[in-house]
Amino acid sequence: MTDRLHSFTLGDVTRDNARTFPDLEALVCGDTRLTFPEVDDRVTRTACLLRDLGVQPGDRVVWIGLNCHRLLELIYACAKAGAIATPLNWRLKPDELAWIVEKVRPAVVIASAREELAEANAAARAAAPGAAWVMHDDGSYEARLAAVDPVDPELDLDDEMPVLQIMTAAFAGRPKGALLTSKGIVQQDLVLAAVRLIDPGDDVYLSSGPMFHIGVLLKTFAIFHWGGKNVMIPRVDADEICRLVDAERCTSAYVFAPTIRQMVESNGDGRYDLKSLVDTVGGVPPDDIAGPWFAMTSCAPPRFTGTIGYGTSETVGMVTFEYRPPAPIGTFGRTSPVVALRIVNQQGAELPPGDVGEIIVRGPQVMAGYFDEAPMDTKGWRHTGDLGRREVDGSITFIGPNQDMVKTGMENVYPAEVENVLRDHPAIADACVFGVPDPEWGQSVRAVVESSGDLAEADVIDFVRARIAGYKKPKSVIVVGSLPRVEGRVDRTAVKAAHGA
Repeated sequence: MTDRLHSFTLGDVTRDNARTFPDLEALVCGDTRLTFPEVDDRVTRTACLLRDLGVQPGDRVVWIGLNCHRLLELIYACAKAGAIATPLNWRLKPDELAWIVEKVRPAVVIASAREELAEANAAARAAAPGAAWVMHDDGSYEARLAAVDPVDPELDLDDEMPVLQIMTAAFAGRPKGALLTSKGIVQQDLVLAAVRLIDPGDDVYLSSGPMFHIGVLLKTFAIFHWGGKNVMIPRVDADEICRLVDAERCTSAYVFAPTIRQMVESNGDGRYDLKSLVDTVGGVPPDDIAGPWFAMTSCAPPRFTGTIGYGTSETVGMVTFEYRPPAPIGTFGRTSPVVALRIVNQQGAELPPGDVGEIIVRGPQVMAGYFDEAPMDTKGWRHTGDLGRREVDGSITFIGPNQDMVKTGMENVYPAEVENVLRDHPAIADACVFGVPDPEWGQSVRAVVESSGDLAEADVIDFVRARIAGYKKPKSVIVVGSLPRVEGRVDRTAVKAAHGA
């Protein structure tokens, strides 16, 4: 626990930036343009609104909505109010969202009045009948902010307390809430600048990925902290991304290969000037459009994987960086300067360079724990469940998830969750789900299902799509009469060897 003299929270970031950058623009969102002092005022007003709605320190405040400057303000406001901001994936099916909301038990839900979110809102209301509700985009929200007495509550005394809850992928069939602290986020802010992933002088970041992911938020936080400009876009739209890069001279954006392809197609006539763009935070163009992409932007071909390193939600993102010098052998770079990282065997002993083992980490970026679960029994280390190898030059190569997690684009899909849904199909006796290489998304989901009936691939995919978020559905389905087993359990290694890519 940090005392006030030695504490520096996200609330302090907004307070001090308002003094340090009195004339600089901080946020652009649609027609809204805000300076750092204006953001701090709105953060204070949001914290006061939460107080008036009955929020107490430690309470959760859920956000259900698309990207918006109000979400970033909410996160910093929760730091001032001592609460925990919890942005949720609005793309989840209503039942999935309801399960999370019921588990989180929010004191307040801040939601969008968009018609496309009506089902999600209805499910969340039913799951949290005691929560106060505020719609942030129907006109009433701004009136409520204007009406509060904007007195900074000055309650954020401990930078080791949770301020942000990021829902992970569905471990063992259900997601968990990783509790991130101000201290961890601030440390990541400083490191991102140190390894030159942001330029404090002139970076303009387009938050073009969903802001319920730490992958998008970590650079959003860092840009704000260092006095750069964040530009918000509600959702991924290639033409709008091109327009904003041109209009705001964005230097970086969060896009993946499919969006890069759409941007090249959208800007084929060159009507948008994208030369300010130097970084897409890991997005690599497919070979067939690489030439036009690198010609219309200032992005450079990646040295290795096209990632910026290795990281997890539980560590506020990155714990290794590809661009930390000297040039590494390992394809995921070198360990962050504020993180300790080891590669260990099943007994926890450190392995020599060249051997593959589990990645474990410790440091201020590691989460405070999972919400509503027993405290972590870490013995001093956070076990990631991911496999890696230390190279002879000390750098790190990420091998893959130990739990067969599928990494498709920026989404994590856990096979157990998809398998549970498949087993509910009346004609499927069992299933094995895993990832296969995908030229645009990195991996896609493949399901091998055991059935004695006549199953059509499209019908199986539609069955899954109707029950969980669409990005989790199989992209390919293979039907077999029986799955290989070892001691009664599906032999995943054998299935992948026979039906993987």
